[in-house]
Amino acid sequence: MMTNKKILHILELYEAILWRYHPIKAVDEEVLWNDEYSVFIPKRKDEALAHILAMVLQTRKLIEQGHKQEAMKWLGFIQGVLWLSGRFSLEKIKIHNRKYVRDENPEDFKDLLYQ
Repeated sequence: MMTNKKILHILELYEAILWRYHPIKAVDEEVLWNDEYSVFIPKRKDEALAHILAMVLQTRKLIEQGHKQEAMKWLGFIQGVLWLSGRFSLEKIKIHNRKYVRDENPEDFKDLLYQ
């Protein structure tokens, strides 16, 4: 079972990678969490990844509020979109979930990204 610390660790990695390696516009959380956005279908990968970044930020809040089960569901969705968008292979996502890597630097994970 994944600990809160491990979940936060994975979220920090994804946040750093999304900000650093992908052209994501500034995330306006109010826009991303309104009712209209819940029926929004992204037309481009960057729109989907902007939403995923907002989900990463919100998932961190879920952990801080003690909603671990909900955070686990969100993490699964986040990882699914990162896989589907070609950012990580399933094997790399499994490694994120299993392996505890201390002091990760997003620069060290460039080889984990599909280019």
